[in-house]
Amino acid sequence: EADKETNQRQSIGGQSSPLIAGDVLYVGNDDGYLRAFNKNDGKVLWEFRIGTPAKSSPVVSGNMLFVCDWDGNLYGFASR
Repeated sequence: EADKETNQRQSIGGQSSPLIAGDVLYVGNDDGYLRAFNKNDGKVLWEFRIGTPAKSSPVVSGNMLFVCDWDGNLYGFASR
C-alpha cells in the first residue's frame, strides 16, 4: 500500500522543478502535461499534452519556453 501512495504523490507532484517567470509558474508532470499556473492564486492558465512524462525542468530563453520529455523530444513555446 505504501508504494501505491508514493506513486500517486509522484504522479500528482510531477518530476520537473517548477519555473517562475513573471506571474506564471510552469511545471512538467509525469501525467504527460506541461502546465502554467498563476503564481498568486494557483489557477491553471493553460496546459499542453506532451504525451510522455516531462523529465526536464522548463527553461525560458527570451520569449521562448522549452521543456524536454521522456522520449527526448524538445518542445518550444513562444509568448504572444
